Amino acid sequence: MSAATAQNETLLSCLQRLLMARGLRFSDWQIASFYTALQAKGFVVLGGPSGMGKTRLAQHFAALLPQPAEGNNWLFVAVRPEWRESTALLGKVAPNGVYEWTPFLRFLLRAVQSYEQGDGLAWFVILDEMNLACVEHYLAEFLSVLESGWEEDGWTREPLCLDCTAGAPHLRLPPNLYLIGTLNADETSYSLSTRV
Repeated sequence: MSAATAQNETLLSCLQRLLMARGLRFSDWQIASFYTALQAKGFVVLGGPSGMGKTRLAQHFAALLPQPAEGNNWLFVAVRPEWRESTALLGKVAPNGVYEWTPFLRFLLRAVQSYEQGDGLAWFVILDEMNLACVEHYLAEFLSVLESGWEEDGWTREPLCLDCTAGAPHLRLPPNLYLIGTLNADETSYSLSTRV
């Protein structure tokens, strides 16, 4: 057995033990697949029947990692069926010309600051029941930035341009930011496109 194989088995065993201590039971394959997908893409979609533990896996996995001095390293966002565009996540310019920040956008800014400070923390956005609305509508800008690729320094090639007016934030996404979506397959949900 190689040293790398032994190290991976140790990591898998450790994750399995820690999740079981929190009352969560997943197979080795499920944990390994989840962890590998996070490392490979940074955007993971967990699908399956309701009550399977998809959201809890994401929350508890994030909570097992080192935490910031204030708050959590994860943000839970319940997707709403009426989301037809991105302002619920990315905010908008109010009639008075001031940009209205959302919890999602503030969380992204925390991840950016964390990466700039080099504190080594990972940040997770959990989009719960992400297919209650059409993902391509409310997450379009975010998906485009992810598709732009990554620079050698880890940042996305393109910034998340939130509005063309002056004063609206433009953020390149850092490599310490992970997006986890959960979805249920039923008659109230949208199917995911190949793009997602």
